[in-house]
Amino acid sequence: MKQGFARRRKQLACYGEDSEGVPLDNLDEIAFQGEVILEDEIEEVRSNKVLTNPTWLEVCIEANNIITRSGNHHHVWIEGLYRMNGKDDAPAIMALDFGS
Repeated sequence: MKQGFARRRKQLACYGEDSEGVPLDNLDEIAFQGEVILEDEIEEVRSNKVLTNPTWLEVCIEANNIITRSGNHHHVWIEGLYRMNGKDDAPAIMALDFGS
């Protein structure tokens, strides 16, 4: 993490629920505006590409690629995301908070 930047965590649920508790499909919705690079800060594995206005499906695909490259198949649930660089820096570096 860059010196001078406090960790800013934002817990996200990537889906809502209907009145019966069934998850809503939002995989085609934009997860982030602008350019984004995803990384697993703990395993120090970063996405191979910059995503532009990625959908939640694209985020999940890149998260899967990062998990595969890291070799850590125990921590595979996306529990949160937080920005690693300043809000005006582009592309945004977003760390995936993986859990088990």
